[in-house]
Order: sequence, then C-alpha cells, then structure tokens
Amino acid sequence: MDMSIGSQNIESVIGVSPQALSSINEQLESFELWISKKPIKYGTRRVYCSRLRHFRVFVQQQTSQGFMPNYRTNSFNQLIRSFVTYAQKQDLSLHTVNNFLSLFRQFADYSSLPMEEVSLIGFREPKEKCLLTEQELQVCVKVARDGKSKRDLALVLLFLKTDLRLGECRDLRISDFVRTANGVMMQLVRGGRTKFEKVDRILHVALVQWLDERAKVPCYRNSTYLFPGMTGKKISTNALDATIRRIGIDSGLTMSCRRLRDTAHGLPAEIIHTACLDLPTDYNSAGAI
Repeated sequence: MDMSIGSQNIESVIGVSPQALSSINEQLESFELWISKKPIKYGTRRVYCSRLRHFRVFVQQQTSQGFMPNYRTNSFNQLIRSFVTYAQKQDLSLHTVNNFLSLFRQFADYSSLPMEEVSLIGFREPKEKCLLTEQELQVCVKVARDGKSKRDLALVLLFLKTDLRLGECRDLRISDFVRTANGVMMQLVRGGRTKFEKVDRILHVALVQWLDERAKVPCYRNSTYLFPGMTGKKISTNALDATIRRIGIDSGLTMSCRRLRDTAHGLPAEIIHTACLDLPTDYNSAGAI
C-alpha cells in the first residue's frame, strides 16, 4: 500500500502542525514497543505492528526529526480523520479501515486520549466470498481422492467437514484425535478454550489411510504432528496451502485453504455430504486414530 502523500506541506494537507505530529509519532513508537511485549498471538501482533507501520509512514511524511513535543487531543483526531479521508482515496475496503480504527482506539486508550467517532460513509464493502460450486466441489474431492498421496484427501476433508483454520491444521497432532463413547472427536484449543469437533466416518477413514501411508515414511515416524514436514517438525502453513492450491490446479480451479473453508461455511451441509458420497466409509487398519 502506497502511503506517500506527495511533496506538499504536511500542515496544508492534513491541517496538523509538524510539532504535534512529532509528538504523536513518539507516542506511536512507544505504543508499538508496548504491543511487541504484550502476551498476544504472533499473528495478531504481526497485524497490529504492520498497521502501525503503515500509519506511522503517513504520520512521518514530510516531518523532520527534532521537533519539540506539542501533544494535543484535537491534533490526534484531526490526524485520524485525515487518514480516513486518505484511505478512501486509496480505495481501501471498509473492513481494512475498520481494522485501522480498532487499532487507533487501542492507541487512544493507551495514551489516555478521547477518540471521536469517524464517518465511514462511502467506503466500498468487502468483496463477496468466492465459493466453489457444487460441481466444482465434486471435482475437487475426486481429484484429492485420486491424488498421489492420501494426505490430499485428508486435508481437503478436514477443511470441508470441520471448523479448522490453516494455522490450527498445521499444529494438529495425532493425540488431538480421541475416541469417545460418541465416536472420534478432534480437540482444538482456540481463544484459550478447548473445543471438540465430531469426526464423521468419511473423514475418519481418510485420516487413518493417511496415517498408514505416513507410517511408511522414515522421517515422519517419530513426529507427533499429523502433517509433519520433511524434517519431522511441523509443516509450514505455506506448504499446506500450496498442497491445496496444487489440488485446485489439478482440478482446473483456483483454490486455497481460505476458499475451501469459506465454501464449507457457505454451502449447505447437504451439498458437502453429496460431494463426498463416493468416498470410502470402511477401512481395516491398526491406525492410531
């Protein structure tokens, strides 16, 4: 995202003096350091810091070092309104701007500053999610079933039949699947809470087939991860997503883990079930699940 505002004088562009900007920038630096030390998830911290860097580029544009602090509440709110105006000219989505505003509110709380409400009229709505059609889904499942590795089908079904996210899929261990009186359950820890999801028969068989294949690969045998990398450690999210994208290419489709997950949430359960009707529901194995 290009955050440049050209060679005009900053005060004439946004109505805030360089002195005030200098002080706000000092506060932003302190806020970023504070975020970097907070016990939050790595991904959340990375998003916060990325948005902060974008905003700081906007604040720093055409300001020089050495201005004395002249920190004023109205300067901060002027700056926010100006940034929102700038974001609209850059055609940022409503979702993106709301994410920035959420960060600004946290900064205002951190700095003990009142933050005024900002009008978001005129911003474009996020694009509609691009779901697979029923026919495309059937092709995708068939290609995964006939793929060179049983891992392909296990991956596709995990995203279609559970609420699993990409990072959670990477972190899955074999021990996260437990047998109960109600069948096999998948254990997930999300937001500090543990939840269990039912593993249906088709997904169970696909997982067991993958485990049988996995057991024959020497570098996988001692790993506790369901989908280990070639070193036996956890695989990367990029590698998992690349697998799904390859299945999409083989299916003649544009595919990603996100699109597959959106499809699972956006299509009726009956369509997902129909796409999997030709998959096996019985398999003899001494698998770990």
